[in-house]
Amino acid sequence: MPRVGLLSAALALSALPVLVATPATAAPGTYCVNMTSGCPAGATPVTSIQAAITLINGDVATILVGPGVYKDGPYDLKPGTTLKGSGSGTGSMATLVTLDAPPSPQSTPYIKANNATVGTLRVQLASGSSTGSVGLSLTGGASVRNVIAVGSAGATGAVGVETTSSVLDQVTLYFGQAADTTAVLAHGGNTLADSTWNGVTAYRQNATTGTDKISRVVLRGTDTGASVEAGLLNIDNSLVDLGSSGTVGITAVPTAPATASTVEARQLTVVGGAAPVGGSASSWGVLANGSKATAGTLRTATVTLANSVVVGPGKAVDTRPGTYGQAKLTVLNTAVDDATLDATVTNGGNNLLSVSDPGFIDGAGGNYALRVGATVVDKGASNWGTDYDITGGFRPFDGDRNGSFLPDLGAYELTDVTPAKSSFTSGPTGPTKNRTPVFQFKVSEPGATQLCRVDSGTWLKNCTSPATTAPLADGPHSFQIYSVDKVGNVESPPVVRNFVVDTDTPNTTITKKPPKKFTKKRVKFKFTTSEPGAKLQCNLDRRGWKTCQSTYRLNVKFGKHKIQVRAVDEAGNIDPTPAQYTYRRIKPRHR
Repeated sequence: MPRVGLLSAALALSALPVLVATPATAAPGTYCVNMTSGCPAGATPVTSIQAAITLINGDVATILVGPGVYKDGPYDLKPGTTLKGSGSGTGSMATLVTLDAPPSPQSTPYIKANNATVGTLRVQLASGSSTGSVGLSLTGGASVRNVIAVGSAGATGAVGVETTSSVLDQVTLYFGQAADTTAVLAHGGNTLADSTWNGVTAYRQNATTGTDKISRVVLRGTDTGASVEAGLLNIDNSLVDLGSSGTVGITAVPTAPATASTVEARQLTVVGGAAPVGGSASSWGVLANGSKATAGTLRTATVTLANSVVVGPGKAVDTRPGTYGQAKLTVLNTAVDDATLDATVTNGGNNLLSVSDPGFIDGAGGNYALRVGATVVDKGASNWGTDYDITGGFRPFDGDRNGSFLPDLGAYELTDVTPAKSSFTSGPTGPTKNRTPVFQFKVSEPGATQLCRVDSGTWLKNCTSPATTAPLADGPHSFQIYSVDKVGNVESPPVVRNFVVDTDTPNTTITKKPPKKFTKKRVKFKFTTSEPGAKLQCNLDRRGWKTCQSTYRLNVKFGKHKIQVRAVDEAGNIDPTPAQYTYRRIKPRHR
């Protein structure tokens, strides 16, 4: 199910009544560590993770770990074991695995998993000097999901995850605190997806066998995004961000004893990089580098780059064969900010050159998703089939609305081509006596901005509700709004609220009235007002204003009386000088 569907289903379920269920019964070999609630019936409570590992003697075992800090490692999980914490964040529900001091030897992994599963916890390397420390070591089909690992300032040469023939999913690594750190060190046969890795080198591959597959991953390297020293890397729908200091985004660089390394990359967004020094490039987006070959040993670096975007490095795409090596780089259907492709780079066709602005929503702010009308929308080749972009959105999508479904270049697919909708929630819709009326409004899409104007004036950007107009003259006016969502969809036409400013007060006249003195019981008045549509109010003998009609009949008691009448127009203006008349009913004289 797509992620949006899963979210909708989760929201729907959250609205259902809560049912108290009987606790699940644990399978044999289930152990609970520090769990005050949620431990399945039949599980074995233990005092520590290490105690649970010691008790395991079967092929399948599960260790459920409650919130808290655990320092009884390092842990060597037996094949078939699942180690699952209560949370990977930093809150009260987090399960944190750490040590008071680095292990001895320092290269001993904090968690070692051979054909084991690790999930929903956080690994923190010990502070202080810990050269070569390893957060997690994975082999033999291990699986890691929803895990965060964090290095330390003294952990020179540390590795977040060292992995062979394993699976990483939703793994976040922070390993840029010390020199020569690597977030992921891969030895082949791995499937790596939906993760974020930060390090001096975000990913380094030294694969003797097997192919690594990376999908939907953010790689942030203060020096290198991904370095393939041996083996084959397939990488797609990923972002490589070199910040302001990174040297190489993606490189194939065969290193002894390897004789070849290969990168097949598609739908990448590569950004950032150190600025050129002395007119020469000091950073490269994608590089085929065979320069580590020596006399008598041929080493070949091969890179194929397709459907991608590379902007920011001193040189977007380049080869470096060296004296004895070979470097092959093929670029096709890719946007680069290089003005030309060097002769050593194979131009596969349909490349966009000198693209300094591919159409990022906010490149300066680190948002490399595409806006409406971006240069790279629907510019990819269609023969690679459908896929999911880095956010999980389905691709290809007809982002330019021309009826042809082609993938966008880079890691992000523009799939939002529907403008947000604006609507008024309050404000005058007809006559108002307020020269500075207030309007309240909303927009249907979070993150969208709104623009507004009065009449044919200048559009005010980032207009926020409530909005008050400048003083307006009497007469008809309009207040208009429209939205621009975060990808640049513009609402058209604007939403309009028409109104009339009316500050003139109406005048009221008594056109028919009885004599000053009369004897009959019932009398009739007639009134007119200077403004059509205004309503009349009458005040009889100071008993308060009440609605009355233009023809007003009433029964009169003997004695003196006074009637006042005023008009109230549609804008709420009230006649400040009501018309009034004093009269008296007297008793008739009998002859």
